[in-house]
Amino acid sequence: MATFWPSERSFPVDRSDATNSEMAALFAADQAARQNHGKIDWTIVAPQDAQRRHRARELLDAGALRSGDDFYQAAYIFQHGTEAGHYLLAHTLAMIAVARGRPDALWIASAALDRYLQAVGQ
Repeated sequence: MATFWPSERSFPVDRSDATNSEMAALFAADQAARQNHGKIDWTIVAPQDAQRRHRARELLDAGALRSGDDFYQAAYIFQHGTEAGHYLLAHTLAMIAVARGRPDALWIASAALDRYLQAVGQ
């Protein structure tokens, strides 16, 4: 443990924020749409994904996402996007989730960063 870090500059993880129920429902729908891997009808799922991204962005912009779970779930929604900006936002949201107590969000942070880099030709 670093002893040189002044105690007044500590940043404890705040896990007291309740998960946003609407974000949880968007995430559940996103995951449910992907259950039958070989039988996904993308003509149906792609527009639903766009609607989920739109609503998740509204929640984010309104400050309605607060918990690590909220940011973790939003990261998945944006990682299922269609353009580089979606993937970069997913990466950022996942890193916020990690900072807010969801260390398992490192996987989606990595996957989203990989998609972003591929999308920009890197």
